[in-house]
Amino acid sequence: TEKFFVEALYEQLIKFGIPQNILIKSKKMESPYKLL
Repeated sequence: TEKFFVEALYEQLIKFGIPQNILIKSKKMESPYKLL
């Protein structure tokens, strides 16, 4: 599902060293892809 894909994407971003608090803020936005 799309939700699963998004969660997997966040896991990859965390592995690349992007701070978790930035990801949490981005989750409140319409689309996580704005982070990219």
